[in-house]
Amino acid sequence: MVSTIAGIIFVIFGVFAFAVGLLNWQTILEPSRNYTFINLLGPKGKRIFYCVLGVFLWAVGLAFITGAIRFGTDR
Repeated sequence: MVSTIAGIIFVIFGVFAFAVGLLNWQTILEPSRNYTFINLLGPKGKRIFYCVLGVFLWAVGLAFITGAIRFGTDR
């Protein structure tokens, strides 16, 4: 049960991160703390990073939901 809830949370955050990168949401991509990150990757690289992060989180979430990854309390 705990793994399923964690999986759903990972999938939600993954879809959100992918949408941020794909739709170029400036309110998320341009906070003042990320200027070093922007200078390192550039605007296009930062969007690609968010898309890749979203796919990774989505995949981890699906692994939790399907039972490929389990918490220690889940049997």
